[in-house]
Amino acid sequence: MTTCAITAEIVEGYSLCPRKAFFFLWDRVEKDPHEYASLIEEQEAENCKTHRVARSQVIALGYAGHVLGQLQHHVPIAGTIVRADGRACRLNLTKKYQQVKSIVTVLKAWTEDPSEEAPPVILNKDCPSCPFRDPCCRQAETEDNLSLLERMSPRIMKKYHAKGIFTVNQL
Repeated sequence: MTTCAITAEIVEGYSLCPRKAFFFLWDRVEKDPHEYASLIEEQEAENCKTHRVARSQVIALGYAGHVLGQLQHHVPIAGTIVRADGRACRLNLTKKYQQVKSIVTVLKAWTEDPSEEAPPVILNKDCPSCPFRDPCCRQAETEDNLSLLERMSPRIMKKYHAKGIFTVNQL
């Protein structure tokens, strides 16, 4: 059995899409690092223009605080992200720890009981910059997944599933 370390990249990936974290954790799907790297650079350039900190970066910082808390037996109240323009942005982390803990709990369960099956495909706004976009899109098209529809959130999908609607054709 292979042991996998839970990293900030995996936690940040989970905050964007559980399936992405699963693929990062188990490295089961081919990804295109060149396209992914260029998309990340584009995102970073956009963040520099807007001088914003992405929510996934805040989750990654919260995970760093969580790990420090495990080591020091006291979690930091705040953390600092240095933006591309060199300015420091101090962030309150206390509200993020609950979300980080729930993510870490799921990831630990995955590492303790490895599953062959990835979480279901749910396409979202973060897919264009994901290195696993192509295999997920192919699977969504094969399944005729409701998430192929623009603005289809997991919450709306659950409502449709409760009504017995699982594919685009059933609509």
